[in-house]
Amino acid sequence: MISSPEWPGEETGEFAGVTCAMCHEAQLNYRGKHVRIEGGAANTFDMQAYIQAYIQALNAAMHATLMDATKFDRLAARIGAASPDAKARLRVRFARQAAPVAEYATRSAATFWPWGPARIDALSMINNRLTANLPDIPENTSTPIAPVKPPFLWNAPQGLWTQWAAIVQDPLARNLGETMGVYMPINLTASSPAEGLFAANAAIPELERVEQQLERLAPPSWPEDVLGKIDRDKAKAGKALFVELCASCHNAWPYRWTEANKYGKRFVLVGLVPQSYVGFGAAK
Repeated sequence: MISSPEWPGEETGEFAGVTCAMCHEAQLNYRGKHVRIEGGAANTFDMQAYIQAYIQALNAAMHATLMDATKFDRLAARIGAASPDAKARLRVRFARQAAPVAEYATRSAATFWPWGPARIDALSMINNRLTANLPDIPENTSTPIAPVKPPFLWNAPQGLWTQWAAIVQDPLARNLGETMGVYMPINLTASSPAEGLFAANAAIPELERVEQQLERLAPPSWPEDVLGKIDRDKAKAGKALFVELCASCHNAWPYRWTEANKYGKRFVLVGLVPQSYVGFGAAK
């Protein structure tokens, strides 16, 4: 984490929080047995319920601590801010950290209906952080009303598009945006880069390492010891039906590929389906 005289007050130390597994780790529960699916679409975690239960409570607690002198003094005592000057600095720092929590709880994540488990409008919430919260332009906030299922991750490095919505092709750019979306510290208030403008704790080498690991991730094998053996005749019939009825949109092994680029790299074509074909919300 970053901290400098030009931009003081950012926390340092060790932190606990959600990771990529929140959206990209699945688990099947069958007859008392659990099958973990690495890189699968999360199917149990309810992000919005977590926000409502945890972030709302955190926002209320931070607000109460700032408003109630007794609570604030108790916090100051527990972290050793004893002098009036130390308590004054703590209040400034605490208020600065409370502001984005309140913004997240009351504006960025506010929506009209429950998303439900395994659904999230991550793009709207990331964009809210980047275009509304960071630059302090609240009118740029978009209500997150398009919850979708996060994608599985195998084949992601080989796909032409990183986002299924066909908006990002560079996985590093996608992951950096996601990192900023979940409140990575970044300085947009200093007057120049020399004074800390754009300073951030973006761990680009670590993001690259994650992508390199993903290149080795394969689809999971069917757990016959848990779910039973595959009926090969039915599987063969199902494959034929998928190729006939589904593959034009969803692609299928051995996949349709792009032409090789100047580095000799080809990518799996991601199915892009026009909204007018799908029909949802299409103009009449």
